[in-house]
Amino acid sequence: MPAYSISVGNVELVSLSDGEVIRSPLMPFPETTIEQCREFPELLDSEEQMRSCCGTTAVRSGG
Repeated sequence: MPAYSISVGNVELVSLSDGEVIRSPLMPFPETTIEQCREFPELLDSEEQMRSCCGTTAVRSGG
């Protein structure tokens, strides 16, 4: 499993994932058409859905 942390001095930053959201690009942008969304293919998967990862960063320190 790859490491999702980095240390800077005595501080460790750890990436924490809360999951992935898969939804229609029209849900957050109801005035938009799917044709407009297709102008940005890097934002859509093969089923023309948007994938967003949700997460946060934990900060740990020895003092």
